[in-house]
Amino acid sequence: MKVVLLTIFLLWSMFIVSCSEIGVYPYELSLEGNIDETICQKFLISLDENEIIKIEDRWAEKNEIRKELVLHNLDASLLQLKVDYQKKQLVEKNKEVQVCFTSAKSGRYHGAVIFSSENSVSAIGSWVLLDIKGEKEDKSKNNIPLTGNVIALSNSYKNTNILIYILIAGIILCALLIVYLVLIIKNRKEASI
Repeated sequence: MKVVLLTIFLLWSMFIVSCSEIGVYPYELSLEGNIDETICQKFLISLDENEIIKIEDRWAEKNEIRKELVLHNLDASLLQLKVDYQKKQLVEKNKEVQVCFTSAKSGRYHGAVIFSSENSVSAIGSWVLLDIKGEKEDKSKNNIPLTGNVIALSNSYKNTNILIYILIAGIILCALLIVYLVLIIKNRKEASI
């Protein structure tokens, strides 16, 4: 029985995921500019330890401004947006990271700039609303204010299933351990009587 328990504990230990805490400021932006104008914004990244951070951006369809990450599945180039930033950066506790936006067309663009840890599943994001003015300005949507806080997600949706399996395995193993400990205590009480 001890061998089985030790094997289960070792297998469970291999699946422990390390997480680190990531913070970003601002967590929401509303920027205005003109066609082909480069607009830059600095983000302050805060970590609880030194790590390499990966940066990516995702965009929703033009004029779609709902804060639902599943709607933000487009690459900036499909919207004729250019987003410039260093894809990976070493962050030592706190660091300012500059992200620049340029649009070839007028309109309202809603996106998310996502900062994720290279060594864990920790990630956080900042919503971005770009309102680009120009000759071909699209006024089909009214001005809707943005509300909400940050995006918290694991490194995209591909890791979600793995985390769920790990969580379920951990719960099952904890339950087995509790049952085993209860049986040991019960056997000791019966033996002492």
